[in-house]
Amino acid sequence: MSFKDEQNIENEIWNENLIFLEEEQYHFDEVRYIQWQDGIHWYAKVGKLDICDKEGNYKWNTKEEAIEAAKYFCKKLIYEKTVS
Repeated sequence: MSFKDEQNIENEIWNENLIFLEEEQYHFDEVRYIQWQDGIHWYAKVGKLDICDKEGNYKWNTKEEAIEAAKYFCKKLIYEKTVS
């Protein structure tokens, strides 16, 4: 579907950050931690999103590191409540 002249923009939001609305539905307790069979790295996903830490990493050497990355992701990029 493309924008056509007869369609009106009903709501326009300007924000310094790009936020996808569906991300707001995700919570820390929904994060999945994945390690492939015979793999050495851990990955974290929430919904269809791959979790990225503050250094830009998408994989970690331990599950504990993946959990810390998920806490950062949830706290800074999804909602501003403390994740414990």
